[in-house]
Amino acid sequence: MKPFLISSVISLIAGCLYATAYPTALGAGWFPILFIAVPLFLWNLERSNFKKSLFHILLFNVGLNLVGYYWIPATLREFGELPYLTSVLLGMLFSLILQPHWWSYAIWKKFRPQWRWQTERGILVTALIMTMFERYVPQQFLS
Repeated sequence: MKPFLISSVISLIAGCLYATAYPTALGAGWFPILFIAVPLFLWNLERSNFKKSLFHILLFNVGLNLVGYYWIPATLREFGELPYLTSVLLGMLFSLILQPHWWSYAIWKKFRPQWRWQTERGILVTALIMTMFERYVPQQFLS
């Protein structure tokens, strides 16, 4: 398989894993899964250029949406009386706004200064920046 395809599948799987850390239809959730999903996803983002990072973020959010927010299309069908395909498409559009702090991170990553970001200090600064994005970028559902 091509490296981009493999990294895309990893982002999708990381999003699905991230969702299983919280209660879903699959079960009560298991919090330690976050410590597998997020590093996999960040590893993918750090290896990618800006356009590929945006695609990986979208795939991560699609995986999170499919596993964690499966109820949105069902709700649209039940209470909005929308056709099945329309409700699924509207539910997938939600992936664009699901976790906006990742989009901010991709933009920051594109314009961050040249530095050794793979060192301990670089990782700590990245964690601090990501924490600030997650705290201050408005979100619909806090996860």
